[in-house]
Order: sequence, then C-alpha cells, then structure tokens
Amino acid sequence: MLKRFFNFHLDDVDPECFVTSSLCSPYALFYYRCGVFITSLTVMIISLSSLLLQQAPFFAWISAFTDLSWIGLVVYFGFSTVVTGLYIWRNGKTPSSKTFIFIHWSLYLLPAVYHWIVPVVFWAFLAPYVLKSSLASGPLTTFVTIVPHSFDWVFMFIEFLLNRIPIFYSQWYIPILFGVLFVVYVFYQHAVFSQYTSSPDGFWVYPFLDTSKPYAYAWYLGIAVYFAIIFLIVASLHKLRDRLRKGAVKSLREE
Repeated sequence: MLKRFFNFHLDDVDPECFVTSSLCSPYALFYYRCGVFITSLTVMIISLSSLLLQQAPFFAWISAFTDLSWIGLVVYFGFSTVVTGLYIWRNGKTPSSKTFIFIHWSLYLLPAVYHWIVPVVFWAFLAPYVLKSSLASGPLTTFVTIVPHSFDWVFMFIEFLLNRIPIFYSQWYIPILFGVLFVVYVFYQHAVFSQYTSSPDGFWVYPFLDTSKPYAYAWYLGIAVYFAIIFLIVASLHKLRDRLRKGAVKSLREE
C-alpha cells in the first residue's frame, strides 16, 4: 500500500515520451523548447539587471517563490532542449536509465505544477499591491513583474499540449516536498535577511507568511491544501489529455 502511494512509475513509462510529441515532429518540439529556454533565460537576465540598476540586494531576487520557480522553468527547458536535440542527433536514441528518467520527470513535474500556482496567487491576491509599486518604478520593473507571473503559465501550457509526459497521482510528493523546502527557506530568510530591513517584524518575503500576524499559520495550512489541489488538477489534466489522445488514435484505426 505504501509503495503504491509513493510509486514514481519508472517502469511504466516510455523514455521517448520525454522527447517526442503527439502533435508535432521532434524537430518542432526541439525548436519550441529551445525558443522558450532562450526567452526565459533572457527574462531572468533582465530581471537580475533590473535589480542591479535599483541597487537592490541579491537576496531580493532569490527570495520569492516566483523567481525560484522561474529558475526551475529555465532549467527544465534547457535540460529538455539538450535531451531532445540529442535524441534527434542520435537518430531516435534516448537515455533509458531510471536515474535519468527520474531527473527529467522531476524537472518537468515542478514547473508543470508550480506555474499554475504562481499566476493564480499573483493575479488573485498580490497584483493590486505589487503592480502599483512596479508601475511607479518604471517600465523595466513592470516588465519583470508581469512576465514571470503570466508567460510562465503560457509556456508550460503549450508544453503540456505538445509533450507526451504523463503525471501520476502517486508522484505528489515531488512538488509537495519542494513546497515544504520553500517554507523552510522562508524561515531561513527571516532569520538571516531581517538585519537588512527596517521593518519591526523582520524580513518576510510575503506579508501573509509573517508568523507574528493573527492566523498566520492558517495561511500555511491553506497554502499546503492549495498546492495539493493544484497538483490533483494538473495530474487530472494530464490523464484527460492522454485519454483523449488514445481515444482519437483508436477512432482513426477503426476508420
């Protein structure tokens, strides 16, 4: 029972599903992934440059969940671009070791889930406050605020439509584990970075995570539930996508 609950399904997946598409050729998939990698890396560089121009401390960029998840996006598309390119170059041969599959799958799982979480939280709760200060700071700050909170979902949704990578419910612990690690990181930031802020409550990357506020831990519980719900939704969408594709293939064969 416990094994089933944590089963990563490494024996149940075709290694080619990571580098091929049901909708386009491996070449088209490669060009898409390469384009997103270059674009997302460029946005990351612009974001860092914006902070340098504002003479902001470096930890301001690596403290937010958005920025860390954007790094994950860059890493996934960079990694998948290389692997897809090698698949084409080696005439259809792809690494099949369980370790390699686990790494590639995990790198996909994180942005596949997190880049549904980030835009919803931002546009639903944070946008009215963050955009006001961003607009006052100029077009560059506005750009690096809006793009990571909107284009991330667009990139991952197109990737979801193109790829053949499945997600199983029993893989829940990968995105949840990294979510827990971020919470640990939040407390680390509070302990280390509070010396650089004039706030009497110290440094909290998000105000609602401030444990000195009433009902703060209700937010932590709510976030955990939200992560779990988003994962279930994303896994269900992958299962629906794969079911529809199998149904379409079956219909074509019967014709």
